Amino acid sequence: MSKFVAAALSLVAGLILPFSFAPYNIWYLAIISPAVFIVIVKLQPLKESCLIGWLYGIGFLGFGVSWIHISLHQFGIPNYFFSIGLTSIFVALMATYLMFYSWALKLFLVRGVPLVLIAPALWLLVEYLRGSMFTGFPWLILGYSQIDSILAGYIPLFGALGCSWVVLTLSALLVTYFCATEKPIFRTIIFISILSSSGWGLSKFEQTFSDGELLEVALVQGAVPQNIKWHKNVRAPSILHYRELTEDYWDTDLIIWPETAIPAFKNEVTDTITLLTSKAIKEDTTLMFGLPTVGGEGIHYNSLLAVGANSGTYHKRHLVPFGEYFPLGNHVRGLLSRLSIPMSDFTPGSLKQPGFYLGDKLIGLSICYESAFSALILESTPAARLLINVSNDAWFGRSIAQDQHLQVAQARALESGRYLLRATNDGITAIIDYKGKIVDRLPQYVPGTLRSTVELRQGSTVFAKFGIFPLLLVIFTMFFLAGCIRIFSGRNTGL
Repeated sequence: MSKFVAAALSLVAGLILPFSFAPYNIWYLAIISPAVFIVIVKLQPLKESCLIGWLYGIGFLGFGVSWIHISLHQFGIPNYFFSIGLTSIFVALMATYLMFYSWALKLFLVRGVPLVLIAPALWLLVEYLRGSMFTGFPWLILGYSQIDSILAGYIPLFGALGCSWVVLTLSALLVTYFCATEKPIFRTIIFISILSSSGWGLSKFEQTFSDGELLEVALVQGAVPQNIKWHKNVRAPSILHYRELTEDYWDTDLIIWPETAIPAFKNEVTDTITLLTSKAIKEDTTLMFGLPTVGGEGIHYNSLLAVGANSGTYHKRHLVPFGEYFPLGNHVRGLLSRLSIPMSDFTPGSLKQPGFYLGDKLIGLSICYESAFSALILESTPAARLLINVSNDAWFGRSIAQDQHLQVAQARALESGRYLLRATNDGITAIIDYKGKIVDRLPQYVPGTLRSTVELRQGSTVFAKFGIFPLLLVIFTMFFLAGCIRIFSGRNTGL
């Protein structure tokens, strides 16, 4: 295979991978695409492996997170080429993780390390690093693509990252079979059958339980256009709009408005908050809504407030870089003044905040992008009986990002064994059950209110209890074995 053909195939294989995720959900492409990529790495010399991996990453993330350009162009950077350029730089940087993957994989393979041993472990390491280094970008984790497949049963056990490891194991088995001189068909079928049937069996195993308590909820989707949302003359009509959408649902136990549903700082709308509080108390219910707040020394928080029968405040802890804050903000004030990104100078909330209770029931709260961080969401479990995420995905425009974000929330529900309520500005507002399945949802881009009854759950999944540590142990063990093989093997083979 020539260098040019290998490069082109790597790019195409990467472009195919996002189709395994929402909204396309062709889950088996998550197995096929990496398998094709691994074959290309095997067939090319070590010196070409970095380019092969980088191009695969360009294809994968260039298509998979192309919506970043929409957020920048429509709501912050009017210059089309500038927003495209920034998006391209980001994708190019993220693609370096897969560049490292292909280089390290080839390095191990030429020393005779078994592909099935090293390929999944390396992928797991790369996804972990991408999700944690430099504030982290745990988007399009391969395990998310398996929400609707039989492999979803691994997610409550190992998390979405662990499911990625299973997916890559299947990819490696396919590559080993097709590249072998003597086809190990029986052994390959046995291993694939074991992994697949185990996933199905695990999906039938109940790790958490309902104690019979039910909660009637109403999730409000205002669909206020992002390009006018922060205009002062829209503030009062926007709040009135949400009140009208709520009018028939004051008899529920909990009403949730989305992130920054009130487009004003708390101190600017005290009369409105007093009015909403009085109404919620009168109806003996709890109303939650997002809005920015001001802390000591004039710092700003992206917050979620609860008023009425139960009250509390949550400040978003994991902010979106270049969206909600700018790294080295004091040094880029000139740039900030030229960009029209509203609410782009937030401060992260404290890592330790008081829990929010509905009566005596703890509820796990998160705002928007925080749902991508498994450890942050799961730290409230097993005490939390229910998870709530509010978001304003209107930033993404009419793109695939909203579907991807919903799929992330499905993974968090499955990892925790809890129902997850997701209230958004223009989609996708949904009720997700403890199996990660969507119970009900509202259409995108239109206003509406979603009413449903959800169950509160107790207990803990294996992943919620032990977190990432068993996976890190798996990585360490496999790299230790791979290192031993690489040191003591004199073979020069790519198998």
